[in-house]
Amino acid sequence: MVQLTRSFVLVAAFFHLCWASKMELELQRFQQVEGQDFINCQLRVRKYNRTAPVLKGSMEYLEDMDNSYTFEMQTAYSPLGNNQFNEYPMSLKRQNVCDFLNTTYREYQQYWKDGTDWIQVGPEGLCPWPKGIYTFYDYLYTDTIPIPPVIPSGLWRQTILFKGPNRQKAVIRFYTKVWYR
Repeated sequence: MVQLTRSFVLVAAFFHLCWASKMELELQRFQQVEGQDFINCQLRVRKYNRTAPVLKGSMEYLEDMDNSYTFEMQTAYSPLGNNQFNEYPMSLKRQNVCDFLNTTYREYQQYWKDGTDWIQVGPEGLCPWPKGIYTFYDYLYTDTIPIPPVIPSGLWRQTILFKGPNRQKAVIRFYTKVWYR
């Protein structure tokens, strides 16, 4: 009985520590690797008030992207933060752009509303993704972004791949540091 109670207390203490620890996110850098012929990113990470890293700049979509274009996101993890990344199974599978806009993107678009003029998909849907310039005005990661609490500390790389019908390809990467306090 005493052993069972001790085990329960240890498990309860572990879960309390997990819930009490607060995850911190810090945007490290943003880069476009290829594909400037149909997406041109002029984004950079800068410090706002010398403390908070924010995303500032614009993305220009040079073509309307209909369902013949695809979107996917791959995630990699560097536990030591030394840019030696291992692919991580947490990703967004390849979807056609209109399908992505009207399903996955619509669920998370509220996180892009403040600090940007990014498109918002209404209940009627949206297709194609309209060409144009989308601006980030000191966009700040907030605590409201839904990140699973089991994400380990370290440096994370998200690679976004846009593929077009004529073998066009755009590769955009952003790096985020995650730690618990």
